[in-house]
Amino acid sequence: MVRAVEDHVGFLGYVSHIYRHPYKDIFVEAFNLRDYLFYFDFEKESYYAVHQKGALSFDDYYDDSAFSEGEESVNFFWSGVCTNDFIMFLYGAGDYCIKSKDYKSSVTPQEVLVFDWSGNYLCGIKLDVRVQKITYDQKHKVLYGLNDSNESIYGFNLSRYNIGKK
Repeated sequence: MVRAVEDHVGFLGYVSHIYRHPYKDIFVEAFNLRDYLFYFDFEKESYYAVHQKGALSFDDYYDDSAFSEGEESVNFFWSGVCTNDFIMFLYGAGDYCIKSKDYKSSVTPQEVLVFDWSGNYLCGIKLDVRVQKITYDQKHKVLYGLNDSNESIYGFNLSRYNIGKK
């Protein structure tokens, strides 16, 4: 439960997804309504968070006044996919997404963030269409994205990005 700025108490669910390294005991929890990734490296007994500078912490006040007027909340990490070398997420809170002309009508992400399994940011990828779910063909370096609105699957060639082992 997060205490709201107003006199009443508001609830902000911690919607998240968890991803596991294919062969190691490393897990990443990605939050939809918080700008956080939690890393759990059970092999090294190392546990830490990765987040944007200035991101609300789990103890901060949540101002729900804008959302009570019909505004949409910001969704950070959406669908993700992992390989031996990296983990990538659809990200809906970057400037590229928020400043797009149709953001208010379609708050689904248009950007992908890529991290290694230690939490280091590797790169960001801007997509030319919006998708809600992703999967990755590591052999051909193609990211596939599903757009639920128009029931389409798109392929994005990522071979020009230097991510993962060659």
